[in-house]
Amino acid sequence: MSPVAGIIVDTFRVKRTSNFTMPLLLIVISIVFMFVPKVPLETGVEMKCESEIIFIVHTDTVQQSTHNTSMFNDENNDELITCKLTCQNKKSCDHTINKSNNQSEFSDYWMKTTNNDIENINDRSRIDVTLKLKDMEQTESSYVFHLLSVKINGTDIPLTCQCRLKTFCHISCSNEDIMRIATVPTYRGNVLNLYQFWIFFITVTALWSCIAITMTLQGSLCLDLLEDKSEDIGKQICWASFGWGSFSIFMGWLVDWFSINKKEKEYSPVFYSCILFSICNLFVINKLKVSYFLTLCYTS
Repeated sequence: MSPVAGIIVDTFRVKRTSNFTMPLLLIVISIVFMFVPKVPLETGVEMKCESEIIFIVHTDTVQQSTHNTSMFNDENNDELITCKLTCQNKKSCDHTINKSNNQSEFSDYWMKTTNNDIENINDRSRIDVTLKLKDMEQTESSYVFHLLSVKINGTDIPLTCQCRLKTFCHISCSNEDIMRIATVPTYRGNVLNLYQFWIFFITVTALWSCIAITMTLQGSLCLDLLEDKSEDIGKQICWASFGWGSFSIFMGWLVDWFSINKKEKEYSPVFYSCILFSICNLFVINKLKVSYFLTLCYTS
């Protein structure tokens, strides 16, 4: 982008226009950044049925900032929590239905549900569960939640199992802490298939194109203003580096400060500061006396 900008400015004599246009574009791009959609993250658990029905959150999928901390408030450990699970059907179960006690267990209902639509591989069963945090066990490798009740498609199911079942379930709970640990912190699919990635990619590309052009034009403008003192260009580069470095440290601190007590990093100060300083640049550029020094010489 730097040599292209130099060729355009030298050919069409639009240095002042280009210098004024780039900060305007930076303002627009900074605003667009705040509306870039987030990559979808899975919120899911592993549902397991051996002797009883449980669901498990493995710690390798839990965000580092939340693992091994006291996330669950002891005062609410006795609160009844409801969760809705939408589970992938598993068609494998070596259990033979035992009707001796005239009551089907969980695995019987699970088999009936999965076999009813065996042709639809993507079929999912809706399961409603209730639990209490005091029944949760935390180990080094997982959070294990013991359930109080289970319903499959609205039917109450006993909590016993004779057949081993294990499947992945998307989950929606009334408890925010459970939802937080059940959210996988990174997208596990191919980002190239996401429209959110391409919006982000295009926005970042546009941003750095504007920055590259701006830095190129600012360098040539600095040489113009120095006139016969071009050897002082080193001072400008020195103070520019000081500005980049010190402001990067300040913005890092500001992002952390605005992110206190928030679940995610708050990057809005970065975008607002970019808008503010771009507006200041517009006023400065408007006061500059521009001559048409060959920009391409500088970029080379």
